[in-house]
Amino acid sequence: MTVAAMLALLGSACATPASLISLQPTSPQVIWVEGHPAVLEEQDGVKVAVAFDRQEGANLGIRVELENDTDAAVEVDPRLFTYSSRASECVNTFATTTPIIDPETVLTNLAVQESREQAAAKNEQVFLETLAILSVAGDVAASARGGGTGHPGEGAALAASAADSSAAAHENTLSSITAQRQMWSSTALRRNTLFPARGLAGDVYLPVDADARIVCLQVRTTGRVFSFPFKQTITPVAADGDMESTAVPAVPRRTCGDRKDFDRNRNCILPPNAR
Repeated sequence: MTVAAMLALLGSACATPASLISLQPTSPQVIWVEGHPAVLEEQDGVKVAVAFDRQEGANLGIRVELENDTDAAVEVDPRLFTYSSRASECVNTFATTTPIIDPETVLTNLAVQESREQAAAKNEQVFLETLAILSVAGDVAASARGGGTGHPGEGAALAASAADSSAAAHENTLSSITAQRQMWSSTALRRNTLFPARGLAGDVYLPVDADARIVCLQVRTTGRVFSFPFKQTITPVAADGDMESTAVPAVPRRTCGDRKDFDRNRNCILPPNAR
């Protein structure tokens, strides 16, 4: 294969950058917290604030904070939280919506994956070590008979190299599982009993729906349903790293009334006769 053909094949196999997805609250009553637009609602002494946090691979993370100002404990169970891609279900609290991703289920699955990965890594190492031993034994036997391939130790070296590659691959997988477990155990909102005058916070996650225009999150606590509609924005990313459709249109500057107006507010244009 020629160099040109190899480059053409490489170009055709390159992955394209994934689009960036964000959520903006549709409520006009937005408060800003560290650069994130948030919405706060209160029902019967329970306050809930939500804000889009980040895109995490194929999931969207929404920050949820709760505060209990009642005299009784409130059960907070993310398994009861739901979402929908239809705006009508934000006002109909009895509509059939989809449960968010359950962090406890994810943590259980990660524990299973970790256990299987550790077992697979151990089994592969035993198998490859056995191959190395058999290769050395074969070389010794062949040498005793006056035969052999003429490359003694080659098989053992190949087995050792394969063992190193296998160990590195399993280590990478286990590191990824550890990072995911850390996120789901410490960052994700998990089930808690919220006592009076206490608060808690964490991220809830829902799968990306690229076709959605509106994403509605419903936070359900003891006898209460809080509905939060978001507008979904998708920003394509060009292959060269530049983002498309991110330019902010310039705001036209007004003409100052007079010199005093210009001195008070520099965000206007001084008319020629006032200069």
